[in-house]
Amino acid sequence: ALSNPLESGYYITPMFDTMDPESSYNRLVVDAESGGVKVEILVGATDYGSVFIDDKEVSLENYFADGRVPYEEKAEALKALSSVRAVNERDILLHDLSGRYVWVMVAVFPMGEGSFVLSGLRLEFPKYSFTEYFPEVYQDNAIFDKFIAVFQSMYLDVERRVDDIPRLLDYETTPEENVAYLADWLGIDNPGGVYTDDQLRKLIRDNDVYQGAKGTRAALEKIIEMTTGIRPRIVEYFQ
Repeated sequence: ALSNPLESGYYITPMFDTMDPESSYNRLVVDAESGGVKVEILVGATDYGSVFIDDKEVSLENYFADGRVPYEEKAEALKALSSVRAVNERDILLHDLSGRYVWVMVAVFPMGEGSFVLSGLRLEFPKYSFTEYFPEVYQDNAIFDKFIAVFQSMYLDVERRVDDIPRLLDYETTPEENVAYLADWLGIDNPGGVYTDDQLRKLIRDNDVYQGAKGTRAALEKIIEMTTGIRPRIVEYFQ
């Protein structure tokens, strides 16, 4: 995260090994929020774990992890590999990238007062293009490949969200912000947020028990104990 005015910074990922020499890549998706900054993305890949710098063989993994090496030198080293550069983009096509080992560098340059929060990076590989479904004359056309990649990214993102629906509808795996919605769908009221997310998950899990015993002493005891942590002793009128 970067929020101070006139302060630049960068982040470089640890080395990722695809275990595949001459590996190809599809795209990089950047999950970030920014304002008033220039964001430069560098993705570099190579089949070799070391290079010669000033006539010395240097491990790239150690070189890029070394905090003493200036950003400019690391950026130049990445550009010397098979690399792709993008500025202020969130969805970056990597069809021109190849190599077993890969690094991603994110550099931020505020233009006055700005902010930047990086939440995550998603690297997709190997290369996969919808041009494979077109006649052969279109398959080796770089311009057509980039054109189709726009629609391919949209389709794959929608497909991923559809595949993620079961996880979102599972009370055990859904994010905290969704738990209240699932509880509401089942008729579980949470006035004033009296129940925590963990308590709501338990209510959803045992909803059939609570609904089947609604209004009984056993159900009331369970609810009160779950809410307060104290098991109550309930005395009914006839007692």
